[in-house]
Amino acid sequence: MRALSLVPSLPLWNDLLYEFNASGFVSQVKVLYSEMVLCGVVPNVFSVNLLVHSLCKVGDLGLALGYLRNSVFDHVTYNTVVWGFCKRGLADQGFGLLSEMVKKGVCFDSVTCNILVKGYCQIGLVQYAEWIMGNLVGGGVPLDAIGLNTLVDGYCEVGLVSRALDLVEDGWKNGVKPDIVTYNTLVNAFCKRGDLAKAESVVNEILGFRRDDESGVLNDCGVETWDGLRDLQPTVVTWTTLIAAYCKHRGIDDSFSLYEQMIMSGIMPDVVTCSSILYGLCRHGKLAEAAMLPREMHNMGLDPNHVSYTTIISVGLQV
Repeated sequence: MRALSLVPSLPLWNDLLYEFNASGFVSQVKVLYSEMVLCGVVPNVFSVNLLVHSLCKVGDLGLALGYLRNSVFDHVTYNTVVWGFCKRGLADQGFGLLSEMVKKGVCFDSVTCNILVKGYCQIGLVQYAEWIMGNLVGGGVPLDAIGLNTLVDGYCEVGLVSRALDLVEDGWKNGVKPDIVTYNTLVNAFCKRGDLAKAESVVNEILGFRRDDESGVLNDCGVETWDGLRDLQPTVVTWTTLIAAYCKHRGIDDSFSLYEQMIMSGIMPDVVTCSSILYGLCRHGKLAEAAMLPREMHNMGLDPNHVSYTTIISVGLQV
């Protein structure tokens, strides 16, 4: 079109900017944006947001701030720059943009809140992240499952699983229903600590049961809890996390029992599940069975990955 002295319309430029940015050609976004302006096409806020996002991806935060402050903008533009700072471990600078948003009459939302919470969790300041969330939610920003999950994961990462459990309970009470990601995070945290009993109790809660601490008997959850949990089902991630922990801390027979439960519940294994079983077989000296597993994986339409082959090779070198 340019060769024919035809200038594409703004929607066409935006489509190109979007595709370049989404495809990872972020350096070309800036070039294309400059060419669009040289052609006399006035960018809109969508154009600016794409450019700012591409700049934040590569860490050019100074230029991203420049476009933010000298072009059309909306709350998405600000959220993108806040994300850019948090992505680089500069959560304080991202948080500082909130005062600028207030001065310019730009409302922050749950996305703003979740970005900041994740930013502070990533640098280990989980309690400060919770403080920020509390203040923003208290100011009218709605709390959602994404924010809850981010905070739960943050506390699990720093070893404060009890606080993560408290947050889940608070979520139920405050109308923010934890989802399967919440529970998978808790299962993973307990498995990392080798506390398989608590990991199992979390899975039982997903299935609608609670274990009585004194008798050890599984009881039905209360009606209110069950109504919220009935849409939750363990995923392949849930089962795989448990299977991997069983392979490490218990016998391979228990791992296979879990594997069979997963299949019977209608969930098929993925390559990570099979790699975990492979590790368990090798760990417990069942090398003949381990050698057969890659072929079985192929029969299930799964391709063994580098973890699978590394496990076999490392055991072979030890024999």
